[in-house]
Amino acid sequence: MEYTNSFFSNSLINWNYGQTTLDTYKKLMSIYSANEEFKSGILIDYSSSDVIFIKREINGFSAWCLINSKNSTSTFVLPLELQNYSGTNLLSESDFSVPGSAVSLAAYEILVFK
Repeated sequence: MEYTNSFFSNSLINWNYGQTTLDTYKKLMSIYSANEEFKSGILIDYSSSDVIFIKREINGFSAWCLINSKNSTSTFVLPLELQNYSGTNLLSESDFSVPGSAVSLAAYEILVFK
């Protein structure tokens, strides 16, 4: 939703609009800061036209980021090393597993794990 406000108006501004998005970006930046893989690891790009999919690897450790860039569900076939994978979801700080050879992401969903 786009909103413009005249410079000379007395309209109230909702400063909390977009708070969820701001919180998500803060969490992503926190993950970036806390994980050396994302800061200086070697970049391997598995992206498709629908999903941004990167792996960052350093000193035998790797971290992954998948982003569905579409406004619809996208399914992505995983590289062999991620098929039937178990690790940690860094956004929710919980266990994470990929059963099988593909993952489906909701519209604009982000997965960050290692």
